Amino acid sequence: MECASRVPRYSWCDFAFSVAGVGTFLFDWGSDAWAAAELYGRGELSWSGLLLACMLLGSVVVQTFSWFWFQYDRDLDPDQHLGQGFHVKLSCLLHVLQLGFFCR
Repeated sequence: MECASRVPRYSWCDFAFSVAGVGTFLFDWGSDAWAAAELYGRGELSWSGLLLACMLLGSVVVQTFSWFWFQYDRDLDPDQHLGQGFHVKLSCLLHVLQLGFFCR
């Protein structure tokens, strides 16, 4: 009974915003990659490189924030089973691969 009270409950609105947010993120990445490829194909190497650098920088900032948030949550509740051992290594790997915030 004690564990059941710790499980967060989410509404359909939360779910809809999560799906919309992930969809928007993926659309943004796809359109930026397409634009960079178009610029590269036209010989605009500097603009293509600048666009890719901005994409990478933004992604690194988001993943760093997500990693620190994960660490803060783990320190806040050390008994949490997802914050130990294999799960920490898996979360670190996902953040390095720029996929960490999908697990949030």
